[in-house]
Amino acid sequence: MYTAGAEVFFEPKKVAVVGASPRPDNLGRAILENLLAGFKGKVYVVNPGYTEVMGLKSYPSVQAVPDEVDLVVVATPARLAPRVVEDAGAKGAKGVVVFSGGFAETGTDEGRRLQEEVVEVAKRYGVRLLGPNCIGVYNYSNGLDTFFLPRSKMKRPPPGPIAVVSQSGALLATLMDWAAARNLGIGKAINFGNKADVDEVDSLEYMAKAPDVKAIVVYLEGVTRGRALIDAIRLNVNEGKPVIVVKGGRFQATARATLS
Repeated sequence: MYTAGAEVFFEPKKVAVVGASPRPDNLGRAILENLLAGFKGKVYVVNPGYTEVMGLKSYPSVQAVPDEVDLVVVATPARLAPRVVEDAGAKGAKGVVVFSGGFAETGTDEGRRLQEEVVEVAKRYGVRLLGPNCIGVYNYSNGLDTFFLPRSKMKRPPPGPIAVVSQSGALLATLMDWAAARNLGIGKAINFGNKADVDEVDSLEYMAKAPDVKAIVVYLEGVTRGRALIDAIRLNVNEGKPVIVVKGGRFQATARATLS
């Protein structure tokens, strides 16, 4: 049964990146580079195909890491995600971010089956799941940056009191780059993609308690917990934090975009 909130994604002390390799075009490598550039905690690499990646020892599994792991970042093909989540759960990780596409968003039976399997494994171990099909989390205060876009392709904005909660990874990346160009401060951001577990409600509940957040922008493509969403918005408003919610998919063209 789930017990933790979205804080496990914003405030980890030890992060393992599964799937990072030395290849320049590797998704996991881009995430690893961003973490090593500023994250104040410990970073571990998990890839059974290598003994070292970017100067760090590479372990064959999450369970082989000789330390506690709070957050596991999964940068592997979708078919491997259930196995990695199982490995993370057995290790005692509190949260898992699954970046891969190829799940329910594809509209295929296989994609839905894979997503259901990942969710089932995560629930069995009490691990919170972000994604799949997402770009993850950004927290300026501790240097956490799991976005797989390098700074050359998506600039990071300066620190500031604004938080962004977005179901769309593409929109979040565009907004971060836009804010950076205008020197507009964003301190925290999260994208939950298919929101198989963690969603806008979890994210807003966390923002209400975050002292460095003073205002929140939310972009949603669909709402499944309407009453809980209203309650989470009220939590923030009661703390003096305005919340702006934008709902996409109201017109034919945008509705098609939300399916990707």
